[in-house]
Amino acid sequence: MKLKNSFFLMRHGKTEYQEEKSEKIYPQNCVHQVPLSKEGEKMVKDQARKMKDFGIDFIYSSDFLRTRQTAEIVKDVLKVKDIFFEKKLRDINLGKYHERKKDDYYSTFPPEEMFEKTPKGGEGYAKLQKRTKEVFLEIEARHKEDTILIVSHGDTLLFLEAWFQGLAKKDIIKIKKEKSGMKPAEFKKLN
Repeated sequence: MKLKNSFFLMRHGKTEYQEEKSEKIYPQNCVHQVPLSKEGEKMVKDQARKMKDFGIDFIYSSDFLRTRQTAEIVKDVLKVKDIFFEKKLRDINLGKYHERKKDDYYSTFPPEEMFEKTPKGGEGYAKLQKRTKEVFLEIEARHKEDTILIVSHGDTLLFLEAWFQGLAKKDIIKIKKEKSGMKPAEFKKLN
């Protein structure tokens, strides 16, 4: 796909929740919950300094607290004028499994079945993939010859990148099983 703009992706920095409750799934609505940890803030600042030469014009971010904080740190370091917060860049909604053990979720919804199955009150991978594609195309349409950073969550970024690269389900499943997606505060060029 030929794009008018250049894109970078960044996962939010490490959170207090990841440090203290790593075996549990995040709370469902994190608009005002789950801040970055001190280590996470430092990680983001360090990574932002590495982006200084990329000429980021705009930042788009999930509106969850951890991604907002990440985007604000990057904005300050890079002196970017605007951040736009997008609900469609939120983390996957795992419904009734939020705040439960990750093992409970993955024993019921292994990666191989998440394209076909949806947790009660949540969304499956197919819906996540659809909304990430939609928001990406909306962002692309709003700009012309800009360099844009998208700050979001591991699964959201995985599906955005997978759609963009045309990865097959089996490739996405492999990434999920191997836990080889983006790490906290990691950034990469998309195109």
